[in-house]
Amino acid sequence: MLKKAVVMILILLWGVSLAYASHINVQPLLTSMKPSQHYVDLYVKNVGSDRAYVVIKVYRVFNPGMPDQKVTLLKDDPYGIGLIASPSKLIIPPGQIRHVRLLYIEAKPIKRDQVFYIISSPAEGELVQVAEAGKNNKTSKRVARSGLQVILAYKTKLFVRPENARPKIVYHREGKSLTIKNEGNTNVYLGKFEQCAGKQCKRLPGLIRRMYAGNVWKVTLPKAAPVSFIQVWDNQVKTLTTN
Repeated sequence: MLKKAVVMILILLWGVSLAYASHINVQPLLTSMKPSQHYVDLYVKNVGSDRAYVVIKVYRVFNPGMPDQKVTLLKDDPYGIGLIASPSKLIIPPGQIRHVRLLYIEAKPIKRDQVFYIISSPAEGELVQVAEAGKNNKTSKRVARSGLQVILAYKTKLFVRPENARPKIVYHREGKSLTIKNEGNTNVYLGKFEQCAGKQCKRLPGLIRRMYAGNVWKVTLPKAAPVSFIQVWDNQVKTLTTN
């Protein structure tokens, strides 16, 4: 099951506790396209009662799922990253929706998935003390020097898939050791692992993973017995069973 990808950023400044947060909703949180599609759209809705100021940032994930995975923020060189978010800043009145176009601009053919994170977050605002006694007991607004700022950001995961994208899951069990490899050129979701003895089956909680192209996953099983699990790819579910 796809869990809602929400990133919470807490900025704690000692002293007065103040909160600033805009309420937005972003869809989709998981999407994909082929290079020939050129773009997909995100939809950002202001579900709060105040105007929302939203910032969009794009990250490229290199070597996804590998020990040397690296996440790089797009800064001043979008052509070096391959993806542009337009617009990158939004002003959304209450109850309204704005769309963000994700433009894929890489010219060279790709052999494996390219993975991007798109982070949509409310713009940070001033921390302001609403009421503070000033001279002659008059109330004035002043920028707070301390407080608590909470920002809720949404992470959308985008896969740019190669032409003729296909996963290829290869697996082998020896005793309590299970090794799974993705020798294909695109990612696939694996889950619902269980071991059976006759008609008695036991689910193996926590064994859920998105296997990117080239990934190897080694698992230590509770007992030396065959394992079955599902592979979800292109809205199709397939059950795989080891020896």
